[in-house]
Amino acid sequence: MGSEFEGKLLLFRLVLPMVLGSLAAWCFRYRLGQPGAALPQRQSWLRGAVGCLVVWGAFLLSDFASRGILLVPDQWSAWEAKERWMHWVWAGPLALSLWLLYTSNLKNSLRNNIGFAATMGGSMGLMAWAMFPDGPGYADQRVRFLLLSFLSLVAALLNVLMVKRRQVQTKGLWFGWVHVLHLGCVAAVVLQSYASLGEWVVFSGSMMAGVMLLLSLSNQAWAESLLTPLLAFSSVAGLSLSQAYSWSPLPLALLVFLLVFPALAALLDSIVCKSTGDFTPLRVAVLVVTLGVLLGVLYGFVFQSEPQW
Repeated sequence: MGSEFEGKLLLFRLVLPMVLGSLAAWCFRYRLGQPGAALPQRQSWLRGAVGCLVVWGAFLLSDFASRGILLVPDQWSAWEAKERWMHWVWAGPLALSLWLLYTSNLKNSLRNNIGFAATMGGSMGLMAWAMFPDGPGYADQRVRFLLLSFLSLVAALLNVLMVKRRQVQTKGLWFGWVHVLHLGCVAAVVLQSYASLGEWVVFSGSMMAGVMLLLSLSNQAWAESLLTPLLAFSSVAGLSLSQAYSWSPLPLALLVFLLVFPALAALLDSIVCKSTGDFTPLRVAVLVVTLGVLLGVLYGFVFQSEPQW
């Protein structure tokens, strides 16, 4: 049974999302600095629609497989969300589909960009709040959940904007790997408090790795525009949500630091570039050292709060 579970986890939480993440990123691609300019509009529509179907398929396949009903169609109609956050399996792809629909006929103008940012932020904020548990047992936690929802929204937008800014300024798409590293750190925290929620963070990290793998192997200056914000949001939302179920929540300062780690990494990278120039090996080394320090602090806290680990 143990090997069967590990096999399912490997296939449906790691391999499948990585492969389908690469495929979706290829469908959503555009030229860096020229959104929508890579393909004729009709072809962009078709590839965007295919990309949405790929994301829907990845989410549903992974969820149904984890529930053990993937090969039992008779049980599909009995699907239910025992916790509110489990609606993420359809809420995430639906938000992505709406973002694509919103951007499909927009021209690249300040007004439209602000409108799209407001739409994206509003949907992220709604999802962040709606996924927290509700009921009599959590009535005294509503203010705390509202604060965590707000932190998730701000952190997601800040992380996406700061990392994208560094990619554009340095013409280095590789810096997007910071999102993958961030999801890995978050998964290490979430898994110790809520395993099934942590599996979804692993799923998002694998899908983000698939996105970045495609970009890294490509000679084109592609920049994936829609999938990255969704996966970046899943990282901070999963971390914030895990605090509602944890017996030993992270200290607020450490929580905020981990939430905005990609943005802080982008800020640190800009300082390194200004001080020493755009020397990629040094930038990578600083990022890895910073990540190592963060992991050390996190695991120190975990071992202190959970000695049996």
